[in-house]
Amino acid sequence: MLSITLLSCSSNETVEEIEESVSLKYPKDILSVFQQHGGISAWNSMNTLSYEFENEGSVEKQTIDLKSRKIRIEQERFNIGFDGNEVWVQQLNTNNYEGDARFYHNLYFYFYAMPFVLADEGIEYEVAESLVVDSIEYPGIKISYNQNVGDSPEDNYILYYNKETKQAEWLGYTVTYFNGKPSEELHYLQFESWQKVNGLLLPETLTWYNLDLENNTKEERGEMIFNNVDLSSERLSDSLFLKPKGV
Repeated sequence: MLSITLLSCSSNETVEEIEESVSLKYPKDILSVFQQHGGISAWNSMNTLSYEFENEGSVEKQTIDLKSRKIRIEQERFNIGFDGNEVWVQQLNTNNYEGDARFYHNLYFYFYAMPFVLADEGIEYEVAESLVVDSIEYPGIKISYNQNVGDSPEDNYILYYNKETKQAEWLGYTVTYFNGKPSEELHYLQFESWQKVNGLLLPETLTWYNLDLENNTKEERGEMIFNNVDLSSERLSDSLFLKPKGV
């Protein structure tokens, strides 16, 4: 009984130490959002994420190693992967992939893994001006990146959340990948619905809008629905992400 008690105390102390270190690492407002969505410690215990969505008439599956950020994208027209060093494209039919695979390979992962990707290393946080949509005010947290972090360190994100529940509601973001220059132009998407996956609250539907903030109006531009989501602590073989022979 003594040994069981000691083990129990040790376990509880370890959990408390982890939670305390997490609390010290992030500002209170972003930490509250993480906690509302299941907790950053729970997210960090996961290793593999996969989901599907419709892309130009095809079902696209994306599988991500959450620690290395290696990724494999599969659909009927092409496969795209990132093996940790380079992005590769495998054509599967005569319709050549004409996009920028480097830009595309983690684009939807970053939107889908909100808010937890905002706990990545090299991020700076500050309070942003609130967003008002349909006469509802959403407090904002601005996210910027240290130099040499990711492919687009000049990108900025603003996460807007429900001030009562602390749940993420809107995301404002800039796109600087193609010219590498800072931008003040924000694009907006709304987290229309959420789904519980392995104890964590992740997006189900993302909807992009043109927002006229002066007149408090919005115009829908499109939506994306995520299906067959799997989030696991198991790790997949690195071979899944390797460039196929002949590519």
